[in-house]
Amino acid sequence: NSSAEGRGAEGVGPTGAAGRAGEAQLAYVVMGSKKGGFPVTVESRARGKTVTVIHNVSGDVEALLTDLKGAVGAGGLVREGDVEVQGDHSKKVEALLLKLGCIKGVSHSNIAAALPTSKDSKPSKSIARLDKKASQSSR
Repeated sequence: NSSAEGRGAEGVGPTGAAGRAGEAQLAYVVMGSKKGGFPVTVESRARGKTVTVIHNVSGDVEALLTDLKGAVGAGGLVREGDVEVQGDHSKKVEALLLKLGCIKGVSHSNIAAALPTSKDSKPSKSIARLDKKASQSSR
């Protein structure tokens, strides 16, 4: 009976927090750097391995690690309060942190730069328009 009581709020594991959007925001918070940048860096490790490191994490660090590993499809670990994900996934990690809404203290210009750009933003040249232009120039 006492073990069931102990599983109340603490018993919600990382996958439980990641499964619900409302709880994922409360499970962990990532604070921006002092200058308003993303606390995401890419570092080199032994034997030429690269890892993406997320600093300034508070709350359930293991839940953040679980969410990141699932999103980028790579392994990772928690080291000295920082989350490390294997490989260079800085853009994916920044986009995921923004999507989850767990990042605080990042300047608006850095947020705008981290948002994925749409491929439709560039005006496309349609074949019909080019054909029309070619027929007008030949006349």
